Amino acid sequence: MWGSNSKPMVSVICLTYNHEKYIGAALNSFLMQRTSFPVEVIVGEDFSSDSTGHIVAEYCNKYPETFQIVRAGKNVGMNENFRNCLKHCSGEYIAICEGDDFWVDEFKLQKQVDFLENNPDYVLSFHDATIIFGGAIFEKHHLNQRLRQDASAWELKCGRGLSTLTVCFRNLLSDLPPESDRVPVLDIFLWSLLSNFGEAKYQENIKPAVYRRHEGGAISMKTRAEQCRMTMISMTLLAQYWQRMGEFEVARSILSRVVQLGIRQSRLRDLVRFQVVIVKELLLALMLKK
Repeated sequence: MWGSNSKPMVSVICLTYNHEKYIGAALNSFLMQRTSFPVEVIVGEDFSSDSTGHIVAEYCNKYPETFQIVRAGKNVGMNENFRNCLKHCSGEYIAICEGDDFWVDEFKLQKQVDFLENNPDYVLSFHDATIIFGGAIFEKHHLNQRLRQDASAWELKCGRGLSTLTVCFRNLLSDLPPESDRVPVLDIFLWSLLSNFGEAKYQENIKPAVYRRHEGGAISMKTRAEQCRMTMISMTLLAQYWQRMGEFEVARSILSRVVQLGIRQSRLRDLVRFQVVIVKELLLALMLKK
Protein backbone atom coordinates (compact mmCIF):
# COMPACT_ATOMS: atom_id res chain seq x y z
CA MET A 1 0.00 0.00 0.00
CA TRP A 2 0.91 3.67 -0.25
CA GLY A 3 3.26 5.07 2.36
CA SER A 4 1.82 7.27 5.09
CA ASN A 5 4.69 9.77 4.92
CA SER A 6 4.21 10.63 1.26
CA LYS A 7 2.01 13.45 0.01
CA PRO A 8 -0.72 11.89 -2.13
CA MET A 9 -0.82 12.60 -5.83
CA VAL A 10 -4.55 11.75 -6.00
CA SER A 11 -7.35 12.29 -3.50
CA VAL A 12 -10.38 10.07 -4.07
CA ILE A 13 -13.68 11.51 -2.82
CA CYS A 14 -16.24 8.83 -1.96
CA LEU A 15 -19.64 10.17 -0.87
CA THR A 16 -21.74 7.58 0.88
CA TYR A 17 -25.11 7.31 2.58
CA ASN A 18 -26.86 4.04 3.44
CA HIS A 19 -24.64 2.04 1.11
CA GLU A 20 -23.96 -0.93 3.38
CA LYS A 21 -24.59 -3.40 0.54
CA TYR A 22 -22.19 -1.69 -1.85
CA ILE A 23 -19.56 0.36 0.00
CA GLY A 24 -17.13 -2.56 0.32
CA ALA A 25 -16.93 -3.00 -3.45
CA ALA A 26 -16.23 0.72 -3.89
CA LEU A 27 -13.47 0.83 -1.28
CA ASN A 28 -11.87 -2.37 -2.60
CA SER A 29 -11.81 -0.90 -6.10
CA PHE A 30 -9.73 1.98 -4.72
CA LEU A 31 -7.37 -0.36 -2.91
CA MET A 32 -6.74 -2.37 -6.08
CA GLN A 33 -5.36 0.66 -7.92
CA ARG A 34 -1.80 0.10 -9.11
CA THR A 35 0.02 3.41 -9.20
CA SER A 36 3.55 4.80 -9.00
CA PHE A 37 2.29 7.50 -6.61
CA PRO A 38 0.46 7.68 -3.26
CA VAL A 39 -3.34 7.90 -3.12
CA GLU A 40 -5.61 8.97 -0.28
CA VAL A 41 -9.34 8.20 0.01
CA ILE A 42 -11.65 10.75 1.65
CA VAL A 43 -14.93 9.07 2.56
CA GLY A 44 -17.82 11.45 3.26
CA GLU A 45 -20.13 9.40 5.50
CA ASP A 46 -23.37 11.37 5.64
CA PHE A 47 -24.87 10.08 8.91
CA SER A 48 -26.11 6.77 7.47
CA SER A 49 -28.86 4.93 9.35
CA ASP A 50 -27.47 1.51 8.37
CA SER A 51 -24.02 -0.06 8.94
CA THR A 52 -22.21 2.00 6.27
CA GLY A 53 -20.34 4.06 8.86
CA HIS A 54 -19.17 0.95 10.70
CA ILE A 55 -17.87 -0.63 7.49
CA VAL A 56 -15.98 2.54 6.53
CA ALA A 57 -14.49 2.75 10.03
CA GLU A 58 -13.15 -0.80 9.66
CA TYR A 59 -11.33 0.18 6.47
CA CYS A 60 -9.95 3.30 8.15
CA ASN A 61 -8.62 1.19 11.03
CA LYS A 62 -7.10 -1.40 8.70
CA TYR A 63 -5.62 1.10 6.21
CA PRO A 64 -5.08 4.33 8.21
CA GLU A 65 -2.47 5.55 5.71
CA THR A 66 -5.05 5.48 2.92
CA PHE A 67 -8.56 6.11 4.27
CA GLN A 68 -9.89 9.17 6.06
CA ILE A 69 -13.51 9.43 7.10
CA VAL A 70 -15.33 12.77 7.14
CA ARG A 71 -18.38 12.41 9.34
CA ALA A 72 -21.36 14.71 9.61
CA GLY A 73 -23.12 15.21 12.93
CA LYS A 74 -26.34 15.00 10.97
CA ASN A 75 -27.43 14.21 7.44
CA VAL A 76 -26.24 17.24 5.44
CA GLY A 77 -26.95 16.09 1.88
CA MET A 78 -24.71 15.43 -1.07
CA ASN A 79 -23.61 19.00 -1.84
CA GLU A 80 -22.42 19.91 1.65
CA ASN A 81 -20.91 16.45 2.06
CA PHE A 82 -18.86 17.02 -1.10
CA ARG A 83 -17.81 20.49 0.03
CA ASN A 84 -16.63 19.08 3.38
CA CYS A 85 -14.62 16.34 1.66
CA LEU A 86 -13.09 18.79 -0.80
CA LYS A 87 -11.53 20.69 2.12
CA HIS A 88 -9.68 17.52 3.16
CA CYS A 89 -8.17 16.74 -0.25
CA SER A 90 -4.40 17.24 -0.34
CA GLY A 91 -3.68 15.54 -3.67
CA GLU A 92 -2.78 17.35 -6.87
CA TYR A 93 -5.67 15.55 -8.52
CA ILE A 94 -9.15 14.52 -7.34
CA ALA A 95 -11.16 11.50 -8.49
CA ILE A 96 -14.78 10.86 -7.54
CA CYS A 97 -16.66 7.61 -6.96
CA GLU A 98 -19.76 7.34 -4.79
CA GLY A 99 -20.16 4.50 -2.34
CA ASP A 100 -22.61 2.52 -4.46
CA ASP A 101 -20.41 2.52 -7.59
CA PHE A 102 -16.98 1.02 -8.23
CA TRP A 103 -14.01 1.03 -10.60
CA VAL A 104 -12.87 -1.90 -12.73
CA ASP A 105 -9.55 -0.91 -14.31
CA GLU A 106 -6.70 -1.31 -11.79
CA PHE A 107 -4.59 1.18 -13.77
CA LYS A 108 -7.36 3.78 -14.06
CA LEU A 109 -5.74 6.44 -11.88
CA GLN A 110 -2.28 5.82 -13.31
CA LYS A 111 -3.55 6.28 -16.87
CA GLN A 112 -5.43 9.45 -16.01
CA VAL A 113 -2.61 11.08 -14.06
CA ASP A 114 -0.07 10.14 -16.74
CA PHE A 115 -2.21 11.90 -19.34
CA LEU A 116 -2.86 15.01 -17.27
CA GLU A 117 0.77 15.33 -16.23
CA ASN A 118 1.81 15.35 -19.88
CA ASN A 119 -1.03 17.53 -21.19
CA PRO A 120 -1.33 20.79 -19.22
CA ASP A 121 -4.07 22.12 -21.52
CA TYR A 122 -6.48 19.55 -20.09
CA VAL A 123 -8.05 20.03 -16.67
CA LEU A 124 -9.69 16.64 -16.38
CA SER A 125 -9.89 13.14 -17.79
CA PHE A 126 -12.92 10.84 -17.93
CA HIS A 127 -14.03 7.54 -19.42
CA ASP A 128 -17.17 5.43 -19.79
CA ALA A 129 -19.11 3.31 -17.31
CA THR A 130 -21.50 0.39 -17.51
CA ILE A 131 -24.88 0.62 -15.76
CA ILE A 132 -26.01 -2.41 -13.75
CA PHE A 133 -29.37 -3.06 -12.12
CA GLY A 134 -30.11 -6.04 -9.94
CA GLY A 135 -26.69 -7.51 -10.64
CA ALA A 136 -27.17 -7.54 -14.42
CA ILE A 137 -26.08 -5.13 -17.14
CA PHE A 138 -28.82 -2.58 -17.67
CA GLU A 139 -27.01 -0.38 -20.20
CA LYS A 140 -23.59 -1.03 -21.71
CA HIS A 141 -22.73 2.67 -21.89
CA HIS A 142 -23.37 5.33 -19.27
CA LEU A 143 -22.39 7.91 -21.89
CA ASN A 144 -24.05 7.95 -25.29
CA GLN A 145 -21.85 7.95 -28.38
CA ARG A 146 -21.94 11.74 -28.71
CA LEU A 147 -20.50 12.13 -25.21
CA ARG A 148 -17.77 9.51 -25.60
CA GLN A 149 -15.31 12.07 -26.92
CA ASP A 150 -13.22 15.00 -25.71
CA ALA A 151 -14.99 18.09 -24.39
CA SER A 152 -13.84 21.64 -25.07
CA ALA A 153 -13.63 24.24 -22.32
CA TRP A 154 -16.72 25.93 -23.79
CA GLU A 155 -18.71 22.68 -23.69
CA LEU A 156 -17.73 22.10 -20.07
CA LYS A 157 -18.64 25.65 -19.13
CA CYS A 158 -22.09 25.28 -20.70
CA GLY A 159 -22.95 22.12 -18.75
CA ARG A 160 -21.54 19.22 -20.79
CA GLY A 161 -22.44 15.86 -19.25
CA LEU A 162 -19.72 13.48 -18.00
CA SER A 163 -19.80 10.20 -16.10
CA THR A 164 -18.90 11.47 -12.64
CA LEU A 165 -17.53 8.22 -11.22
CA THR A 166 -14.93 8.19 -14.00
CA VAL A 167 -13.58 11.74 -13.70
CA CYS A 168 -10.12 12.70 -12.45
CA PHE A 169 -9.45 16.45 -12.32
CA ARG A 170 -6.82 18.91 -11.18
CA ASN A 171 -7.32 20.06 -7.60
CA LEU A 172 -8.06 23.69 -8.43
CA LEU A 173 -11.42 24.32 -6.76
CA SER A 174 -10.73 25.98 -3.43
CA ASP A 175 -14.44 26.54 -2.80
CA LEU A 176 -17.79 26.42 -4.55
CA PRO A 177 -20.07 29.42 -5.23
CA PRO A 178 -23.32 29.81 -3.25
CA GLU A 179 -25.46 28.92 -6.28
CA SER A 180 -24.06 25.39 -6.10
CA ASP A 181 -25.63 24.80 -2.68
CA ARG A 182 -29.09 24.52 -4.26
CA VAL A 183 -28.36 22.42 -7.33
CA PRO A 184 -29.85 18.90 -7.46
CA VAL A 185 -27.00 17.81 -9.80
CA LEU A 186 -23.74 19.20 -8.45
CA ASP A 187 -21.55 17.56 -11.12
CA ILE A 188 -22.65 20.02 -13.80
CA PHE A 189 -21.38 22.87 -11.64
CA LEU A 190 -18.02 21.22 -11.03
CA TRP A 191 -17.20 20.65 -14.69
CA SER A 192 -18.35 24.16 -15.57
CA LEU A 193 -16.10 25.76 -12.94
CA LEU A 194 -13.15 23.62 -14.03
CA SER A 195 -13.57 24.85 -17.61
CA ASN A 196 -11.66 27.97 -16.60
CA PHE A 197 -8.53 25.81 -16.49
CA GLY A 198 -8.75 23.68 -19.62
CA GLU A 199 -10.43 20.96 -21.65
CA ALA A 200 -11.58 17.40 -20.88
CA LYS A 201 -10.03 14.23 -22.30
CA TYR A 202 -12.07 11.11 -22.99
CA GLN A 203 -9.81 8.09 -22.40
CA GLU A 204 -11.06 5.09 -24.31
CA ASN A 205 -8.14 3.00 -23.01
CA ILE A 206 -9.67 2.73 -19.52
CA LYS A 207 -12.08 -0.12 -18.75
CA PRO A 208 -15.60 1.12 -17.98
CA ALA A 209 -16.42 1.66 -14.31
CA VAL A 210 -19.70 0.37 -12.87
CA TYR A 211 -22.63 2.67 -12.08
CA ARG A 212 -25.36 1.01 -10.02
CA ARG A 213 -29.04 1.57 -10.33
CA HIS A 214 -30.81 0.55 -7.13
CA GLU A 215 -33.80 1.57 -5.07
CA GLY A 216 -31.74 3.71 -2.72
CA GLY A 217 -29.99 5.61 -5.54
CA ALA A 218 -30.12 9.39 -5.14
CA ILE A 219 -30.62 9.97 -8.88
CA SER A 220 -30.49 6.64 -10.70
CA MET A 221 -34.02 5.55 -9.77
CA LYS A 222 -35.68 8.87 -10.53
CA THR A 223 -38.05 8.87 -13.48
CA ARG A 224 -36.86 10.34 -16.75
CA ALA A 225 -39.07 13.37 -16.14
CA GLU A 226 -37.67 13.89 -12.63
CA GLN A 227 -34.09 13.59 -13.84
CA CYS A 228 -34.78 16.12 -16.59
CA ARG A 229 -36.30 18.55 -14.11
CA MET A 230 -33.27 18.18 -11.80
CA THR A 231 -30.97 18.93 -14.71
CA MET A 232 -33.02 21.97 -15.73
CA ILE A 233 -32.93 23.41 -12.21
CA SER A 234 -29.18 22.81 -11.95
CA MET A 235 -28.47 24.44 -15.29
CA THR A 236 -30.66 27.43 -14.44
CA LEU A 237 -28.64 28.01 -11.28
CA LEU A 238 -25.45 27.57 -13.29
CA ALA A 239 -26.65 30.25 -15.72
CA GLN A 240 -27.40 32.56 -12.81
CA TYR A 241 -23.85 32.05 -11.54
CA TRP A 242 -22.24 32.91 -14.90
CA GLN A 243 -24.55 35.90 -15.24
CA ARG A 244 -23.32 37.11 -11.85
CA MET A 245 -19.76 36.64 -13.09
CA GLY A 246 -20.48 38.79 -16.15
CA GLU A 247 -20.33 35.83 -18.58
CA PHE A 248 -23.59 36.72 -20.32
CA GLU A 249 -22.95 34.71 -23.49
CA VAL A 250 -22.37 31.59 -21.41
CA ALA A 251 -25.53 32.23 -19.40
CA ARG A 252 -27.60 32.67 -22.59
CA SER A 253 -26.22 29.45 -24.06
CA ILE A 254 -27.06 27.50 -20.92
CA LEU A 255 -30.58 28.94 -20.72
CA SER A 256 -31.16 28.04 -24.35
CA ARG A 257 -30.38 24.43 -23.48
CA VAL A 258 -32.74 24.60 -20.49
CA VAL A 259 -35.59 25.72 -22.73
CA GLN A 260 -34.81 22.97 -25.26
CA LEU A 261 -34.84 20.37 -22.49
CA GLY A 262 -38.18 21.65 -21.23
CA ILE A 263 -39.76 21.58 -24.69
CA ARG A 264 -38.41 18.08 -25.36
CA GLN A 265 -39.68 16.86 -22.00
CA SER A 266 -43.09 18.43 -22.51
CA ARG A 267 -43.58 16.26 -25.58
CA LEU A 268 -42.97 13.18 -23.48
CA ARG A 269 -45.04 14.08 -20.45
CA ASP A 270 -47.29 16.93 -19.44
CA LEU A 271 -46.83 20.26 -21.20
CA VAL A 272 -48.36 22.18 -18.31
CA ARG A 273 -45.90 20.69 -15.85
CA PHE A 274 -42.95 22.27 -17.62
CA GLN A 275 -44.34 25.38 -19.27
CA VAL A 276 -43.93 27.50 -16.12
CA VAL A 277 -40.26 26.56 -15.95
CA ILE A 278 -39.77 27.35 -19.63
CA VAL A 279 -41.43 30.77 -19.33
CA LYS A 280 -39.30 31.64 -16.31
CA GLU A 281 -36.12 30.78 -18.17
CA LEU A 282 -37.20 32.81 -21.19
CA LEU A 283 -37.88 35.80 -18.96
CA LEU A 284 -34.51 35.44 -17.31
CA ALA A 285 -32.82 35.20 -20.70
CA LEU A 286 -34.48 38.44 -21.76
CA MET A 287 -33.15 40.15 -18.62
CA LEU A 288 -29.57 39.15 -19.39
CA LYS A 289 -27.36 41.95 -20.66
CA LYS A 290 -25.96 41.77 -24.12
